[in-house]
Amino acid sequence: RFWIGPEGGPFSIYFKKGKEQIYENWRVPACIDTEEFTLKEKRDNSLKFRKEASLVNASGTKFNILIERTVSILSAQQISLAFNIEISDALSFVGYQTDNKIMNTGSSAWSKESGLLSIWMLGMFNPTPATTVFIPYNTSVEGAVVNDDYFGKVPADRLKVEDGFIYFKIDGTYRSKIGVSQERATGICGSYDSQKKVLTILWCSVPSEKQAYVNSKWGEQENPYEGDVINSYNDGPTEDGTVMGPFYEIETSSPAVGLLQGQSMQHIQRVVHFSGKEDELAAIAQKIFNVKLSTITSKF
Repeated sequence: RFWIGPEGGPFSIYFKKGKEQIYENWRVPACIDTEEFTLKEKRDNSLKFRKEASLVNASGTKFNILIERTVSILSAQQISLAFNIEISDALSFVGYQTDNKIMNTGSSAWSKESGLLSIWMLGMFNPTPATTVFIPYNTSVEGAVVNDDYFGKVPADRLKVEDGFIYFKIDGTYRSKIGVSQERATGICGSYDSQKKVLTILWCSVPSEKQAYVNSKWGEQENPYEGDVINSYNDGPTEDGTVMGPFYEIETSSPAVGLLQGQSMQHIQRVVHFSGKEDELAAIAQKIFNVKLSTITSKF
């Protein structure tokens, strides 16, 4: 789904100014939740939507924006070219791409001091006791590999970092979230459900030069612009014991850009689901990630 960041912190658009950032006070802006977008263009394999909206962040800054997004179904040839793979006739698959843009339609430029926005894409999927999210990371840089403190530190039996991969247990029973910074992210990740034999691949556009990314952690923050490019969320009971889904997410974000009046930013994401025999799925995982399915399934 299409959302806008940041979720938490001093520039959140999900909490009103002065409100404690807890689940009880969390509100999704109507423009990205319940209000419909206008269909501007329809083709055989794609739809283009637009939406004008106004947002106010937790610091009181108002944003006037134009949202434009094109959702396209990907053909087998497009998927093969995008990921440099061959798709066996024995596999079932569906793939789609979203090309997302936000324009500053206000009267002034956006600034870090009053808050910036990001394009935030959330792939929302069904959890099972046998699902694992796996995220390759850049091993050539120093510093933390994974941010695992969004909703409290993730227990070791649910998160493992080994041999250039982050493995995250997905079962829809324990609310937790992880993130990977621009320095560590490779722009691609996935999940595997060994129960239903479904392999999911997710790719997003990541700029080559270092950029600011919004920090979506709820509450106080040391740096609102040291956020993550790729996130994964496992649903579970919230503070009041209710469960929103259950579901799990693989999320990607654009940089936070100080757009001038009339300027826009773009973020592209591709998602492909494959299902079928495990040996066929294993060949795709090996080709794209250089990892064995048996390695993924052995972590939890």
